[in-house]
Amino acid sequence: MTIQQLDQAINKGELALAIRLGESLYRDSPGSQHVALSLSEAYRQSGKTAQASQTAKQAYHLDPAFVFAQAQYLRCLLPYADHKAMFEILQQALKLDIHDPWCLQVFSDAAVAIDEWQVASEFLGKLEQHSQGVQKAQAQYMRGVSFQVSGMNDKATLLFRAAQHSSGAVAPRALWSLTSVDPAAVTTSELDAALGDPSVSEQEKRYLWQASGQKRHSEGDHEQAFDCWQRANTLSEPLHQYSHQRWEDFFAQLQDGVICGGEFVRSAEAEQTESPVFIVGLPRSGSTLVEQLLVASGQVQALGELRDLEVSVQEVLGRDIRPLPIDISNDDWCRVAQSDLAVHYDKRTASRREKGVIPCDKNPANVLWLGIILNAWPTARIIHVHKAPEAACLGAYRQLFSAAAPWSYRLEDIAHYYHHYRALISFWEDRFPGRILDVQYEDFVSHPKEQGRRIFQYLGLDWRDDLVAGVGQQKGVIPTASSSQVRAGVHQGYLHAWEPYKAQLALFTKAIS
Repeated sequence: MTIQQLDQAINKGELALAIRLGESLYRDSPGSQHVALSLSEAYRQSGKTAQASQTAKQAYHLDPAFVFAQAQYLRCLLPYADHKAMFEILQQALKLDIHDPWCLQVFSDAAVAIDEWQVASEFLGKLEQHSQGVQKAQAQYMRGVSFQVSGMNDKATLLFRAAQHSSGAVAPRALWSLTSVDPAAVTTSELDAALGDPSVSEQEKRYLWQASGQKRHSEGDHEQAFDCWQRANTLSEPLHQYSHQRWEDFFAQLQDGVICGGEFVRSAEAEQTESPVFIVGLPRSGSTLVEQLLVASGQVQALGELRDLEVSVQEVLGRDIRPLPIDISNDDWCRVAQSDLAVHYDKRTASRREKGVIPCDKNPANVLWLGIILNAWPTARIIHVHKAPEAACLGAYRQLFSAAAPWSYRLEDIAHYYHHYRALISFWEDRFPGRILDVQYEDFVSHPKEQGRRIFQYLGLDWRDDLVAGVGQQKGVIPTASSSQVRAGVHQGYLHAWEPYKAQLALFTKAIS
């Protein structure tokens, strides 16, 4: 058995063989960084995230200055979004003169994964200098995204245009992002020409259909807009199949399982942790507006849309990290309840937090973990932001969320998820009355001062009417799909945006009725 055979097995996709070879070689040569790196890659490609990250960590510590070891360790940490470990490696790598495109790509991907967009932009700038073709265009595109989420739309637009003209493979995404920044920056004929280009794959066309929908929506052609979004989602849905039965089982476990797990442990260490503010709901339902109102006060820090709670649950169960839904038995819930989860979460998020302000976790999907939040943090403050059902449906349907929302590509699936999400909210509100604050988006944008005062009173914070004018005006990153819209502040411009689509949404309306 040789290292060459191990690497050949990985390259051929013979992962079971690669793992057997790698484990045997690693037992014989535990000090070989090459063996450890290759074995970690075999684990990673096999979905064995825990073994991959542990083995890559060992390889990294054999020679922390070795750039490829840094990059491989980061790759293996990606499923965990481990901010502390990843940010430390990235800071170390920034000091090095790195030219290798593969490493620079990994470093930029890792920075994006933990929302360190300024760091990502630095690596992407280097990647743009040291790569060609599609990879260079991809670096330009992602650098444009880094400027977009930072509110620098002029710079973002220039880079999106450069990416569009540099490579046909990246052009559809560049046009999609250009349209999201400013629909007037792209013409209908430009989008139609791209859709008619035979060199553009069907999967890349979903970005063009989505952009075409946004463009036609901005022009008031609602029938064509919805048709375009439907075409985009038809192409996206097979990539992120949503199983009604699996999700129904998961929702049942999120209710009954938490109760069967028993009382949650609260150690002395847990009592010393600060209870975060959790903003939950559905994506594109106004949660970022509420978050930015809190940030404008200077009393709350936006941590972003963290996956730390989801990852913490899987880590305390000793699982490899998997996308939701996952199976959690009653015995598993007992382990979660006994795990002192608040401490686990606190340690994971410590490197992101600033002293003297209240941390705010704005991941809408944390609505799934309400039972854990309510039990693990007796003083946690939870704000549930929601829109009218049809508005929430349209907001999800017209956005490409990738794997983050597999339920968002068919109206039937949105209705199914919406029904169970609302039932889950009601379930926990009945058992913990007064712990969850409901904020209706329509009320918030119509009466922001009144609703803002209500939110601040719930949080025990001081309210000022002038805070409303500060929403979206803060410098810095807003890494969400609604970044550009939020920077326009609180207004009623989107209040009735769903109404022209009432006929197209009839299937959803009927299903939730």
